[in-house]
Amino acid sequence: MYKPSTDTIRFFTWRYLYLPQHANTTPLFHYKIIDHYTSTGSNEYGLLQIFRGAGKSQLTIEYALYCLCEGIEQYVLFVGSTIEMASELVNTASDLAESIPYIKVTRRIDGTLEIINKNGEPAFMVAKSTNSKLRGIAKSGSGYHRVRPTMICLDDIVFEELVENPYRIKKSISWLYGSLFATLVPGGRVIGSGTPLRQGDPFMHLFDIHGGVKIPLEYGLWEDRFTTEWIDKKQDEYKRAGQWREYLREFRLELTDDTDKVFDIKKIDLINEEDVPNDLSWFITLDGAFSEKDSSDYSAFACVGLDSKGIWYVAMYDMKDKPQEVINKLFELQAKYRALDIGIEKGNFKLAMEYDINQKQLDYQQYFTIRELSVSGSKLSRIKALAPIVEARRMKVIDTGEPTERLLEQMDLISQEAINSRNDDHVDSLSQVIQMVPTYYGSNEVNLEDYYEPEEEEEYGGSVFSV
Repeated sequence: MYKPSTDTIRFFTWRYLYLPQHANTTPLFHYKIIDHYTSTGSNEYGLLQIFRGAGKSQLTIEYALYCLCEGIEQYVLFVGSTIEMASELVNTASDLAESIPYIKVTRRIDGTLEIINKNGEPAFMVAKSTNSKLRGIAKSGSGYHRVRPTMICLDDIVFEELVENPYRIKKSISWLYGSLFATLVPGGRVIGSGTPLRQGDPFMHLFDIHGGVKIPLEYGLWEDRFTTEWIDKKQDEYKRAGQWREYLREFRLELTDDTDKVFDIKKIDLINEEDVPNDLSWFITLDGAFSEKDSSDYSAFACVGLDSKGIWYVAMYDMKDKPQEVINKLFELQAKYRALDIGIEKGNFKLAMEYDINQKQLDYQQYFTIRELSVSGSKLSRIKALAPIVEARRMKVIDTGEPTERLLEQMDLISQEAINSRNDDHVDSLSQVIQMVPTYYGSNEVNLEDYYEPEEEEEYGGSVFSV
């Protein structure tokens, strides 16, 4: 039979004594959450995967406040997916602190709480968001002593826009280790909870490495809130809506594979520019956006360097500007990578660029070959032709900032049936490189007949764009 630890009982006794808005109907799994937190020692991680609606955020902020008031922790850094969400919880702690008689609130502003704890010492709670700047967060303690976080609380640190993009995921994981955890004092601890969004997201990355406790929604887990009837009805609702995978993720903490994706983004290496070899053969393709209907699109440049083994080194660039500026950027990139072969879609080249490019080559004495690329056939089939390169781990993407982010996001949203993002300029530009370097691909790798298959009728349905 389960029995809460002494430290957990102390917390709930304090909670019922000083936070009287709570009725004594706490579900058993809330005791297990606090058990996990209180058992997390120095330099340890106490992480939990918990189903949506479990009351985890409120419980975590109350535990953090308890630690400050009782002198267990001196500085709690609370981290949420956005500063608004994190600040809201710290502001809740500030409201609760006002009603605790044995402490003194000395400073209370949005997202920051400073108190004098039961030992007469200053204690701090500060809200920050994922990927925020953390320099200068040390606080002034007693005398000249500077105080850094002794405990970090993580609360749903990931959000939908972040996990849709592998570039952002990698940047966020780097931020956790390079910025956030570096603020922790030696011997500090990290606790927190979240609901998984996808395998490999920043929270799941931590959970996979450090372990933790999973608390999925089950019948009878919290009968006062999640009755058997409610669970049955919710399951039926998600199934009828075709969102059963979302139910499994939100409530059962089960992540399903994205089996219909064209690209396994995890097989693409993200590298820095200084890691690019010098002896590459470079090609550049341009997917230009020059018409009024393309005003929301980017002109996308795919600069691809190939080595003798057929490894692709991809540098992506983009811009929203008039054709003259796009041409200037093209000459800039040609000079940077010394590409002798540049591909541009037939229509865009003839209508907007041919004369100016020819004139600038004479003016600048900067010569290269322009190849007019076919745009016939299915765009999706053209893009799918990149899949064997990714699958063979022969693609390395150079970090050029936001253009890289947009490329990987577009690739990650392509399924076997559709291009599921509003824009596809970057991945389409990259796919055109295959027309320029066919000698790198054997017949077993890329079916060029598929590459030029007849155009299918465009359809729009819901949030999916099929092209």
